[in-house]
Amino acid sequence: MPIRLVFAGHYRSGSTAIFEIMRRTLYKWNKNAIVLYEPFHPELPDKLKNWEIGKKDVLHGLNLWDDYFKLKDRELEDLISLHPGKTVYESINEVREYLDYIHSLPYDIYLQPNRSHYFALDMRIRYRCKYLHTYRNPIVTWFDYLPPEVRNNKQLFKRVSLREDYDDYSTHAFYLPDEYEMISKRFDADVASNVLQRFYVVWLYNNYYAYISSDATVYFRSLVLNPLKIAMRINNIVGHKLFDNESLSILDVNKEISNKFLPMFMSGDFDSVIQKLNFEPFNEIRRYLIKERRWDFFQNL
Repeated sequence: MPIRLVFAGHYRSGSTAIFEIMRRTLYKWNKNAIVLYEPFHPELPDKLKNWEIGKKDVLHGLNLWDDYFKLKDRELEDLISLHPGKTVYESINEVREYLDYIHSLPYDIYLQPNRSHYFALDMRIRYRCKYLHTYRNPIVTWFDYLPPEVRNNKQLFKRVSLREDYDDYSTHAFYLPDEYEMISKRFDADVASNVLQRFYVVWLYNNYYAYISSDATVYFRSLVLNPLKIAMRINNIVGHKLFDNESLSILDVNKEISNKFLPMFMSGDFDSVIQKLNFEPFNEIRRYLIKERRWDFFQNL
C-alpha cells in the first residue's frame, strides 16, 4: 500500500506536536496505518538500534520512534539499510530508492520528514500522496532553536544571534551550518553577515519551497489558538481524518507557551512575510536581504 500523506515543517515549527495528534487520531480508525517520524533523520539507524518501545524522547517526551517497530523485522532491516544518512537534502534523487521501498510496504504510510522541502512536489507526483506543511513565525522559531540557557538570558540570546561566526550553541542548532551552506551554494544566496541572518535565509527558502509545493499549510499559532476550526479545514483539504477533538488536547500546552512568549517578538503570519519580502522571483529576495538589512527582531527585548 502507498504513502498516503507526507506531513512536514521546518525545525521547531510544531511538526512534532501535529505528528502526535495525527498519530493518535489515525490509529483510532485505520488499523493498517503506520506513522513514521523523521525518516530522513541522519541518526535514525542509531536511534532505532538503541530504542525501546515505550521509551520517551528526551526533547519531546513522546514515544517518537515506536512506530518503526510495527514493521516486520526484515522490513525494518531493509529500511535501515537504504537510509541515506545525510543531514540536508536537495533532490528526491538522494532519497528515491529509500522512499520507493517505504512506498512498497503493505501498510498505509504517513510520513513526517522535516528535510523534504525541496522535493515536496516531486513526492506528491511520484507517490500520488498529499503533502501538508506547517510553519511558525521566524523569530519564534529561532528562539526555539536555542537551548534554555540561551533563551532565558536576553543578553546571551542576542550575543549568540548576532555573532559573525557560529559558536557551540548555533553550530548545534538543528544543522544550521549545513543548511545555510547548501542554500547559499544552490541559490547563490550567501548574503548573511551574522548567525541570525543565516537562520533567516534558511527559514525563508525552506518554508517558501514547501509553501508553494503543499496541498495545504498550517500556521501553527492559528492551529493552537483555533484548533477545531483549522483542524477540520485541513481534514477536508487533504481528505484524511488527521485530527479529532480528543487528540487536539495536546495543543493545550503549546497554547500556554505561545501566549507566554509571542508578545516578546514581532507578530504576523507567513502571508504577511511573503508580501513584505517579495517572494517571487528569488532574486528579489536576495536584493531585499542585501539592500535592507532590517534585522530588527530584538526591538521588543
